[in-house]
Parts: sequence; C-alpha cells; structure tokens
Amino acid sequence: MIRAAMWVPWFALAVLAAIPAELSAVERKSPASRESPEDTFIREAEVKLHDRLFGAGELRACERYLKNARGRDRLRLLVILSQYRRWMEKNPVAALDAIGETVLSRATIAEWKKVRAVAERQALEQWQKDSAKARAENAGIPPRPAGLAIPFPATDQWTVGTSNVECAIEIAHAHMDMGLWQDALRIADMLGRNHEGIIRVLAGECGADAMMGMSRFKQAVDLYRFALGALSALASRASDLPPEYQPIKRRIEASLALALRQQEIEAYGLGYVLYRDARRKHHADKARLEALPMYEDLARQFDKTVYAEAGRAYACQCLLALAEPDSIEKAQESIRQQEEIVKAHESKLALMKQAKVPKAAIGEVESAMAREKRRLARLRAVPGGKQAATLANVKGMSFVKENEFGLYRGETLVELAGYAFDRELDSSAAERLYRRAWNWLEQVEKVDARLDAYEAPDKARAVSVPPQTEEKVDYFGNVDRVTPPPEAIVNRRTCPWYLNDLRERCALALGFLEFVKGNREEALDWFAKVVALDSATRYLASKGEANNFRRMKWAVEHGYLVAYPDELKLYKGRQRFAVLLGDFYYCTERFKKAGEIARRLLDGDFGKMEGELREYPQLLLGLALSWTEGRKPAFVVLEKALKEASKRRHRTFTQDRIQFVLGNIPPMDLDVDMMDRGYQYTKTLAYSQRTNEYVYRARLLYGWRLLETPDEAEGIKVLQSIPESATPWKAVANYYLLELEEERWNKGREGK
Repeated sequence: MIRAAMWVPWFALAVLAAIPAELSAVERKSPASRESPEDTFIREAEVKLHDRLFGAGELRACERYLKNARGRDRLRLLVILSQYRRWMEKNPVAALDAIGETVLSRATIAEWKKVRAVAERQALEQWQKDSAKARAENAGIPPRPAGLAIPFPATDQWTVGTSNVECAIEIAHAHMDMGLWQDALRIADMLGRNHEGIIRVLAGECGADAMMGMSRFKQAVDLYRFALGALSALASRASDLPPEYQPIKRRIEASLALALRQQEIEAYGLGYVLYRDARRKHHADKARLEALPMYEDLARQFDKTVYAEAGRAYACQCLLALAEPDSIEKAQESIRQQEEIVKAHESKLALMKQAKVPKAAIGEVESAMAREKRRLARLRAVPGGKQAATLANVKGMSFVKENEFGLYRGETLVELAGYAFDRELDSSAAERLYRRAWNWLEQVEKVDARLDAYEAPDKARAVSVPPQTEEKVDYFGNVDRVTPPPEAIVNRRTCPWYLNDLRERCALALGFLEFVKGNREEALDWFAKVVALDSATRYLASKGEANNFRRMKWAVEHGYLVAYPDELKLYKGRQRFAVLLGDFYYCTERFKKAGEIARRLLDGDFGKMEGELREYPQLLLGLALSWTEGRKPAFVVLEKALKEASKRRHRTFTQDRIQFVLGNIPPMDLDVDMMDRGYQYTKTLAYSQRTNEYVYRARLLYGWRLLETPDEAEGIKVLQSIPESATPWKAVANYYLLELEEERWNKGREGK
C-alpha cells in the first residue's frame, strides 16, 4: 500500500493553462433538446437528490427505469441510485454494490461479491461469538461489523472511459463515506491522470475531499483551487461558465471556504479562530446580538484562557450596545432572519416526510433544525434596551469581582462608566465608576505577574498582535489614531498603550465632570494628566498645535466649551448636561459621539426640544457631520436649520453662527449651487446691522474675498466697518488692509 506522505499526486504538478477546454461525455443535453420521460426523470432526480427530497416514489421509478435502461442512460441511473444509497440511506456499502459493476468486468465483480459474502459471514459469526461471551461476562457488546469485509478491487482491474467516468468518481465518494480516504485518493489520482475537461475538475474536487477527510488541509486547499482553476479553463473560450457547471463551482467554493477555515484552525488554534470570528461579527458586521452567543461559547469552551477573559468582557460590551436603538433594530432583523432559517428547515422536513424520504436523511435535517431552533431561542432570550444595559452591569461587575485585577477588568469598568456617562447621563454613577477604574489602573501593574497563564497562545501570537503604537503621524504632521483590527488580541499583556488609553478616557471624563460641577482646579488637574497619557496630545503640544489638553484648559479658564454662555443658559438639567457633553466630545475630536448627542437632543431624549432650543443642537450636529460625513451633508443640515429658524420673529446669536458656518465651508467641498448660496449667506450676514462676533467675522471673510475682485473698494469699506472693539477681528482686518497698501506701494515703485 502506498504511504500518503510519500505519494505525490498529479494535481500538484498540473499546469492549469495546459487543460483543454473540451467537454467530456458527461455533459448534459441542451435544455432545448427534446427530453424523453427517462431524461426528465434523471434531470429532476439530480435536483431532488441535491435537495434531499428523493423519496420512495423516486426510488421505485429509478429501479423501474433501470430494468430496461442501456448504455449511458443506465450509467446515469446507477449514479443516481448510488447517491441515493449514500446520501439518503447513509449506506455507502449498498452504494458500492449498486455502482461497482460499471467499472469491473462481470467475472471480477462476481468474484469480489462472492469472496466478500464469505468474509462478511465469517465476521458476523465471530461477532456473535464475541457478543455472547461479552453478555456472559456482563461486558459491553462489541459493535456489529460494518463497512467492507474486503477491499473493492484495485483500479488496475477497472475499465474507465468517458462514458463511465462519473461512476468511478461515485465509487471514490463511496470509499470516502466509509473512511477509506487513501483508496478514494488513488481513484481520484487515476481519473485526473487519464481524463481532461470537467472530469479533471471533478477528480480534483474528489481528491480535495479525500484530503479533508485525512485532515491534510493545505493539500485540500491546493486541490480545491486547482479544481476551480480547471473549471474556469473550461470557459476560457466562452463569455461565461456553462450553466450546468455553476452548481459544481458553488459546491467547490463552499468546500474551499471550509478547508481554509480548517487550515487556519490548524495553524492558529481553534480558540483564536473562534475569537476572531466573534470579533468580526461584533465590529466589522456590527451584529452584536449574533456576536454575544459566540463570545459566551468562547468563554465556556476555553475557560481560564485569554479567549475566555476577552469573551466575557466583550459579551458585556455587546449587551451595552444592544441597549442602543440602532443595535436593537439590527438585533430584531437578526432574529427575523433566524426565524426564516427555522421555517425553511420545517418546510423542508415536511416535504421530506411527504416524499417518504429515509429516516437517516430526515434525521440529519431534524438535527440541523434543532440546532437552529436552539440558536433562535438564545437570540430571543437576549434582552434589549434598558434591560440589556442592566444585565451588562450585573455581568460586568460580577466579572470584575471574580478576579479584580484580571485581564479586561479595567476596560469593563471604563465601558460601564462610559454607558452611564453618555447614554444614561448619570453623572454620579459615571463618576463613581470612572474613579473606581482609575484606582484600578493605579494598582494593576503591581499584580501583572499573576497573568502568565493568560498569554496569547504561541501559534496565534503573530496574527493577533495589535498595533504597537496608538497613533501614526504622516509626512505633513497629521496625527491619526490607529484602530486595532478585530482579530487582534488587545489587552495590557499584548498592547503597550492599552492601559494609558484607559487612563486617558478616565482622566478626560473625570475632568469634564469636575468642569460641569464648577470645580476648575480639579478639572485642570485631570485634564493635565492627558499630556502624559496620550502620545498624540503630547506630540501636538510639543509642536504648539491645538490638542485635547489645550482646548479643555481653555474651556476651564473661560467657563464654556463650544456653546457660548448665552446659548447654554437656555438649557436646564439633563439638556444642559447633554449640550456640554456634546461639546466635550467635539472638543476632544470624538465627532461621531458629538453628533450622536446632538441627534438625541433633537429627538427629545433629554426633554422636549422646541423653537429656539433646537438651534444649538442643530449647529453642533452640522459641525460634527462636517468631520464624519463630509461638508455637503453638513451644509444640508445647517441650511435646513437656518430656514427653520428664520420663521421665528426673533433673530438669535446661534442663527448668526449657523449662517457664518454655511458661508465658511470650503468651496471645493460643495457643488456650484451650494457655493453660491454660501457666498450669499456670508454677504447678507456681513451687511447686517447686528453687533456680535459672527457678524464681524463674516465682514472679515467677505471683505477679504472682495479684495481679490474688481470690487476692491467695497472690500475695503467692509473691512473698515469692523469696530475697534471687535478684537481680534479688527486686528486681522487691519492686517489685510496694510498688506493691500504695501502691495499698492510696491506696484507704484515698479511703475516708476
């Protein structure tokens, strides 16, 4: 017997470009051809077998057609009968009995069956003796003999041509169903060497299936890819792959995906692959409801590992996300999709029973349906909204209490604090949790040595390492925060900036909470910590650029953030806190969160929003959108807000701010019509008789623009109209005017 490790099959050496595009004799007749009843049965039988709906009636018809069938039709019917025995009855030995005659002479098949019958009888007699002895000794009964008592005749005794090659492939699959992978592989090798076209494709697929059975996943991947390449070669002279080959292509692609997954499990470990899948479902797909049971299973299956610790922490984060309206809607859609899967199984099961399909095939579908029902029950059991947040708090605090300084505990505290902070607007609960997290962060590195057992496994370490720096700086000095990919294992053992990131989040939030309470010194102390904790802030500060600390320091010193005091005084209680929180997120460059707070304000989450109260949240939303979605969406939102506000009798300072922003959006980011409207907004604001900062800023902008046009004189008048009290805008206007005078003087000298 040839050893698998020494055998090099033809597939490994085949060159796809050399595969002819001719088609073998197993091609189906053109749909346009007139079909006989027998052809119709064969065509429909193949579909029913694939759908597992080939029942007792179809079996009787197949046997009836076989009585009189000859030549190619008989061979096709025998393939169908063999597949029925394998797929529907789960009886590969019976399948081999049905199909074996197609490749062997009558004498050879008769001799094999005769010898096999003797061997099976002897095996049965021995089993009966062993069973009797076991019963007498009160021992376990040995399993009844199954499978082939003697091997099927070797391929050197076969006769295979283009007419019966499908039968040979079916024999290989019957061997695989009995676990005889090496025998199946040799059959596939023989077929691949001696045939071309679609038979070589099917032989490649067959060989790959055998490799999968032997857990040789890399070779399986190579063979599936070979089969797909060979299949593509069949269409090299046509626009598309022939329709009859599309199911083969889909089947091989599905098998390739499974082989690739098994190859990854072999390379990186099952724990890592399950972790990666859950993370991608959580972050890439944003399917938090579906990710939750994946994390729970991960924690249960790989207890006391880094995967279990991460799974429990991220399960809490999924629950917090499921309290959000957008996640609730997506979760409901996931449940609806799972319900459709269960219904499809139920419908199929009913059809199978109606067709009197064998119990073995029905059992497969029943098992699959039971799995899908259990999955549906788990999805339905997950709460949403406030209940999800409550459960997250219970599970999260239990997780922390179980091993206070274990991995992901500080992150869990920060996440729970963040939910209380920006979702519940519960400042007292947020402060309590943030302070607890900060205390945890001050102590955690002293106990880190206890976690050696929770390292990422060696085989997964290279593919799971997170970015080793939190930010990157481009050629122009722009700083971008690096987002770890979902498959990275991110904790204090793997990521050098992980703890400082948690510290920064705590320091910013606690500084903001002190600022809201009016405790300026305490707020400044917390904000000052950010320079040491965040490399981006530190880098920008060293360059004299705007940064989180600088903006928050300014806010503490002046007593407000983005909303001016006169705007802020309109809001009370939770609305006021929400406005400040949105400003805080905007000033710390978390523009998406700022936009979310603005939308919630406008939606009335924190109290009724009518009339003038709507203006500032609309401005904040537009400002945030300009960073997250682009200038055009921001222009649309702000213009709509201005039109809405213009219906009110009273002109407000916020309306002037909105109008100024509309005119100050860079023209290259807008279409021509928007550019024109933005210009008009600036002009009308500049010529208004109102006296506030944004009117003066509009005059500065409009006047400066006119200096570059034939209306230079008008531009000078507009700039000169800014009053001396309007610092620093008057100083900038004087600078522009001085530049203009110098330019005129230089031109005069050149003219002389």
